[in-house]
This record gives sequence, C-alpha cells and structure tokens, in this order.
Amino acid sequence: MSGLLKDEGHLHQPYSEERRAQLDLTLPGQAHFAVPGSPNTCRECESWGGGRLRRDKTGALLHQRCRKARALMHGAPPAFIPHTAIACMFFKMRRNVPPVIRRKEPKP
Repeated sequence: MSGLLKDEGHLHQPYSEERRAQLDLTLPGQAHFAVPGSPNTCRECESWGGGRLRRDKTGALLHQRCRKARALMHGAPPAFIPHTAIACMFFKMRRNVPPVIRRKEPKP
C-alpha cells in the first residue's frame, strides 16, 4: 500500500470502499485526494513542479512539488510527488506536458 493509510488489517476499517480507494492512491504532498479512475497524472497538471522542472543526469524527470498544495498550506513546502501520481480534484491540464525523459540532441 503506497497511499496515506497504513495497513492495519486487524483494526476496524472506518472508510467506505470508495474513500479507501482514494486514500490508497493519494500520496503525501498532493493538494487533495487522488481521483480513482482518472486517466491523468500529476505530470500533466499545471500545478506540478514549477516553471523549470528538475531532471536527473539522464534527463528523466525527478519528483516535483505541487504548487497548489503549497498555496493551500500557506507557503509551507509539501512533499515531493512522482510524475506517476494519479491526479487530484484540483487537476488543470498543462499546456505543454513535459516528456518523462528529455533526449539531448547530439551536437553537430
């Protein structure tokens, strides 16, 4: 389980199946609960990352912070979120979705 809840199967489950699915998909640092069944990920959202996205030496995207989560937390930095995280209810499509890996063009 990678979401917000710890696996405590021996305890009573206070959440409905729908809410449990949301909590299982939601990662720390997201602005709101993930939307189960959403075809979108945080990488496609305009709030994920900043103007300049962080990448590693191979050109692969690194985890970014959500600007919407930061605004809701009054400027406190939220946790970093991977680009594969399921989008939350605040999702707004980014104009230019960044590629997962940026290929460097060979110099002539």
